[in-house]
Amino acid sequence: MIASDALSQQIIGVIVRVERLPPEHVTIDTAFSDLGLDSLARLNIVFALEEEFKVSVPNEAVAEIRTVRDAVHGIEMLLADQGASHAPL
Repeated sequence: MIASDALSQQIIGVIVRVERLPPEHVTIDTAFSDLGLDSLARLNIVFALEEEFKVSVPNEAVAEIRTVRDAVHGIEMLLADQGASHAPL
């Protein structure tokens, strides 16, 4: 599994790329609302994260992703679940 700091930086990179934001404006503690991102922009970020990490974010979880930390935690959980489902018995 990807280390949390590396995962955080990778997710920040996706957000910066998708929304064309200055990297210095996005940290683990940044709220999407502080970046002026609306629900459509957040959805675009979720789609990009799904593509980047080859995971599927449940629809009900999308509304709960309000900060970079929320995104990191959610992707971390999905990757852990994915690893557990592929682990040998």
